[in-house]
Amino acid sequence: MIPTSPGGTLPGALTNLAPQYWAVTVTSGTVNGTYCMTLDLTGVPGISNYATLHLLKRDNASGSWVDIGVPTDVAGAPVVQWCYPAFTSFSEFSIGSDAENPLPVELSAFTATAKLRDVTLNWETKTEINSSSFNVERRIKGDENNNGWLKAAEVSASGNSNSPKQYSCIDKKLDAGAYEYRLKMIDNDGKIEYSQVIETEVEVPREYALTQNYPNPFNPSTKIDYQIPYDASVTLELYAITGERVAVLIGEEQSAGYYTYQLSGRDLRLASGVYIYRLIARDKVNSSAFMQVKKMVLLK
Repeated sequence: MIPTSPGGTLPGALTNLAPQYWAVTVTSGTVNGTYCMTLDLTGVPGISNYATLHLLKRDNASGSWVDIGVPTDVAGAPVVQWCYPAFTSFSEFSIGSDAENPLPVELSAFTATAKLRDVTLNWETKTEINSSSFNVERRIKGDENNNGWLKAAEVSASGNSNSPKQYSCIDKKLDAGAYEYRLKMIDNDGKIEYSQVIETEVEVPREYALTQNYPNPFNPSTKIDYQIPYDASVTLELYAITGERVAVLIGEEQSAGYYTYQLSGRDLRLASGVYIYRLIARDKVNSSAFMQVKKMVLLK
């Protein structure tokens, strides 16, 4: 079994396609007579009547689906059998249905593209039945514990659709590293189905940078983003506009990557006014130093 949507045009009055398919090959001999295809449909959601499922067959991914027919034996459901003389060859098989068996949302594409610290996720559905929403879930690659999946975004679904629908969201301000994503597809009855897992990587920054704090002006807190391309000794300092150093916000060794510091004017007992913050990074690779300063405004 191949756990991904096979795509393709459905024959006749069929409206739904299972999100998986089976590839069968003949190693020797010839194909003739009546053959039986037995499939274990355990875990395929949305099936209410196994007797009305249709076995679909095509020669390859570019071929058209042919409707073989409904099962000849459903007594052992969810293990279902089709015995037909129509099997003159073996190739790719999947399951189709009409509205009686609202098989899951059919995804035709799901991609993740990283740019700097942000990952853009795009997906397209070919059909949707009774769909409510999509939860975009993320985890660090290599974390096989299901508790490691975090909800990154939620996007409303189209409900019912027989035409392609496109969706998109951005997962922002990630640390450098490899990530895995999946879609948690929820219908209006609370039923859940998961997409296949896809991967992308947020690369280590290629240059130093200190960004403008946000929000600015601020009260009582603000965030400062910066990035370092090498392991470095990092100092982040805050100065009054008069040049007096108010605080050392960071003074430590840090690995290459993206960082965010949250500054609390209340904790530092800052008065309203203009302040200067300065980043100094001395990297261990090139023995060079980076320094940049910016202004911020506290308004109470």
